[in-house]
Amino acid sequence: RHICKSRCSIMGKHCYGGLVAGWTLLMFARPGAAQCPARQVSFTVGLQTVGVAVPSLDEGRSYRRDCEWVNPGFSGFVEATCVGSTLALSTDRCSPRGCPAETEAVVQIGEELLSATNPVALVHRQVSSLQCKSLVDGYEGYVWLRCMLGRLEADASNCRPPPSGSQSFWRVVNADTLPGTWRVFEVAFHTNAECTQELEGFPVASSQENLEDSGKQLAFDKERETAWSARCEGGCEAGVAWIGLVLEAPSARVRCLVIEQSQVSCCKSRRLRLEVWDGSDWQVMHTWDTQQEERYGERVYKLAVPITCAGERPEGMGVVHDCEGRPVAGLQEGDMCHASCDTGYYGDRSAFVCGGDGELQGAVPTCYHLDAAYQGGTIFGIVVCVLLFAFQYRFWCMFHKERLADDLDLILPVMKGRWLERDGESLWQSVLSAEVEGEAAVDAAFDAEEEAHEEEERLCVKDMDPGGVRRKEGHSPRGAEKKKDKKDKKGKEKDKEKGKPPVSPKQDEKKGNLKADLKDMKKNLVTEAGIDMELQNDLTEFKHELRASKRAARGRVFLDGLCSPCENPDLCCTCMLCPVCRIADTWHTIGVPHKLNYWRVFFLYMLCPCMWPCLNFYGRLRVRKILEIPLEPHRDCMIHCCCFCCCAPCAICQEARAIDAPVVYQRMRQRLQLLKEEGLRV
Repeated sequence: RHICKSRCSIMGKHCYGGLVAGWTLLMFARPGAAQCPARQVSFTVGLQTVGVAVPSLDEGRSYRRDCEWVNPGFSGFVEATCVGSTLALSTDRCSPRGCPAETEAVVQIGEELLSATNPVALVHRQVSSLQCKSLVDGYEGYVWLRCMLGRLEADASNCRPPPSGSQSFWRVVNADTLPGTWRVFEVAFHTNAECTQELEGFPVASSQENLEDSGKQLAFDKERETAWSARCEGGCEAGVAWIGLVLEAPSARVRCLVIEQSQVSCCKSRRLRLEVWDGSDWQVMHTWDTQQEERYGERVYKLAVPITCAGERPEGMGVVHDCEGRPVAGLQEGDMCHASCDTGYYGDRSAFVCGGDGELQGAVPTCYHLDAAYQGGTIFGIVVCVLLFAFQYRFWCMFHKERLADDLDLILPVMKGRWLERDGESLWQSVLSAEVEGEAAVDAAFDAEEEAHEEEERLCVKDMDPGGVRRKEGHSPRGAEKKKDKKDKKGKEKDKEKGKPPVSPKQDEKKGNLKADLKDMKKNLVTEAGIDMELQNDLTEFKHELRASKRAARGRVFLDGLCSPCENPDLCCTCMLCPVCRIADTWHTIGVPHKLNYWRVFFLYMLCPCMWPCLNFYGRLRVRKILEIPLEPHRDCMIHCCCFCCCAPCAICQEARAIDAPVVYQRMRQRLQLLKEEGLRV
């Protein structure tokens, strides 16, 4: 009844005042009455009713008293008027008092009673606020100041010490709209499912009706007869009223909520919500419908909080998931989440369920990286192209290429102990000079032999007797043929004189062939003599050019061809386009060690790019040894290790030219021989 009475008082000041005014009494007034006799009447102002003795009044006269005499929270006056010998009572002139500025009110924060002052004047039911830290340093929240019938009320239930972090502030909230105020007799937060490990902290509430009999601490005093009541004007909206604890340090997750609330329908919330502070905002842990929960006694509920899955999350390459759940609350028992493949990956979607043991149950999907597959295909294509290019180089540039270690005779003496250039003189110039001089010596010896042969033929012809018998041994086949022809001629003349038959045509043909051979031999001798003259002229010109180049090279510093890689344009282009193929070619041509053939050196360079300076240094060492060039490790180290970027390409080209020189010379000799043979046949 007290609650309903309070609700009625909130509806307006005319609930008991104006409705009982004297106008209704006029209907029962007796006409002709001259005055109103004295009598006892009752005036009701606000929620208070007071009896007043009204003296006798003449017609039209009134009797007034101050409203403060009836209800101290009102100002104005009440009036009794004699109308038709009947008293008409009126309280319309009574109005609630306001609260002037600087009005003080007593407020309790923690264990202290403090004084709060409103900064401005307030009318009846007007609310203002003060920050809690203005009264107690370090506290958060607000002190609500409300003017009620001239009396200032202060509500500090919202003042609290600052939370120390995530999970240091727990509260229970009404999840339903209530027509009245929410009343809670007892509440407790437990960290285990058996509801035996209760949290202790500083009580905090959204509001409270008054300080004396409805404080927030009454919900934690273990007394079932006392209760906390939220102050809600016109009823409590959903999520407005709450009560909880601020802890000194973060706690474990709450697993059980014990609450005892009013059973009056206007003062209890059917649905309850547990919330936790995550350091920046409130997170919902769980929401219950009390009608579906088991009740212990008349009004006690033990509400279990589902376990939170805090174990391992679905992890893997390209796996994304929504299994983190809400902050702090996370995923709770029975909640479902999904794991799938991220953008750029391909794979199936998997579902996970939070089990009662706090672990997620499900299979992690397998994701395939599309970019990785594309990159892998690109790398594979590049590798195939490189191998194809290396194979083409091996086929076109190294077909039946000799290895110097297998036949050291390929290296001419003039090629040993030097690079392709030395002191401005090219190796090919030295080789050509030695070759021309050697051919000239051979031709001179051949001419001397031919002259001796012709002299021998002349002697053989003179020494033949009339019978065709040689007088001396060691005659040549040509001299024998001439002697035989003379003998045959003399024999024919004798046979003719004696009457014998003539010689057959086959014998004459044979003699004609012998004469033709003699003519061809004379012609070849003339031709070879002409070739000798051309070689002599070329040799003379070459000697003049060689002397001129030596004179031009005087006073200049040479690097043995290191800085002239473009002397052989084809080889220079090869070193630029595919240096690894050219290096493998050089190692293969050297032939020492024998196991380091083209493909092994190629893959060694491709798989160990960081070892290129050391490998190049070793390769240059092998070149020096095979060509018997003096060792210069300090110079080779500077070229291939210290100045790798600028000098190594030129050095690779220099080594390739030096190693290819014997092979190129041998092939040119073979080709020249073929050309000579073809020219002789023509």
